[in-house]
This record gives sequence, C-alpha cells and structure tokens, in this order.
Amino acid sequence: MRKLLFLTTLFLTAIFFIGSTNLMGQQKRRQKKRPSSTKKISPPTIDQEAVQKATEFWKSKLTKCGNDFYTKGYVDPINHTRSIIFQFKDYGFTMEKGTISNADRLNGLEYRGSSSLNVEVSRTYSAVELFSQNAGWSRWKNGLPIYRITSLLGEQDFGILLSRENGYWTIDSVDSSQSIFLEPIDCSNVPEG
Repeated sequence: MRKLLFLTTLFLTAIFFIGSTNLMGQQKRRQKKRPSSTKKISPPTIDQEAVQKATEFWKSKLTKCGNDFYTKGYVDPINHTRSIIFQFKDYGFTMEKGTISNADRLNGLEYRGSSSLNVEVSRTYSAVELFSQNAGWSRWKNGLPIYRITSLLGEQDFGILLSRENGYWTIDSVDSSQSIFLEPIDCSNVPEG
C-alpha cells in the first residue's frame, strides 16, 4: 500500500510539474506576443503647429459667457478709445498656407500663412453712438459684423498672419485688421440685452 501511495504521489507530482511548466511556458509565449506599450510619438508637423498657434491666439482673444463668445475691440486701438463689444453665437477659424520662395527659405522662413475668424451670427455693442452704430446692441446678422474692428479704416476682417522664422513663431494682423488688439472681456462686463 505504501508503494502504491508513493507511486500515486510521484505520478501526481509529475503531472502537476509538467502541467505547471506547460502553463508557465504558455504565459511566457503570451507575454512575447503582446505588442510593446511604448509608442513613439512623432513631433507635430509645421502645419499642425500653425493650427495650434492660431487656436491659442483665438482662444486668448475670446471669452465664453454662457453659450456665446465675446471679445472687445476699439475704434482707436492705440489709445483704447471708444470700445466695441462683439458677441458671437459660434465661432471657428480657417487656415490658409502661403508660399515660401527660395530666398525666404535661405533667410530662415519656415512657414507663412493666415487665419481668419468665422462666426455663425454676430452683433456689436457700443456705449456711445459711433459712425455706423447707435448706442447699445446692434441687430444680429449672419457672419461677422459689418462694423468689424474699425470703421476708420473701412470694413476689416478678423484675421492674423502667422510665420515661423528660424524656429520662432510671429503673429501679426492681416493688412490693417486690428485682430491683435482684440481683448477678452470679463463676463460681468457684458451689457444686458
């Protein structure tokens, strides 16, 4: 009986050892089949960087109050006189990539483009009567307000120029647009209406 018990124990031990060795081998094989969890993240392209810079710019100029977006501009942006509040129901922006000549490249220019603000509907507010608006809120209109930034220079777009030269980004206004002078506005300063 002892011999039978010894053989049974030996047999069960051998089966257990073979089974556990086989399981360990399967686990090792499974581990080898798993893909590496470290993925290489490639740096953004210059076009992606331009979109990121434009996004940062527009977000820095607009304030969301409730469901609407607001920004403030001036008839005279240098002296900050006669402010105008712009209200937009929704916004986005477009990007347009410019061309770079061989001379531009040799001078270190890596990117040239522009971005323009687009809105679904808008209106403006002025505390005093201006050239093209009575005091108070204007009527809603589709797209950007006709008054836009400054009536002194005519109808202007909300637009910026973006460029990267020798690794440094620069943002300027398009032509005589005053987009770089826009300011975010505190929601508590938005007039009723």
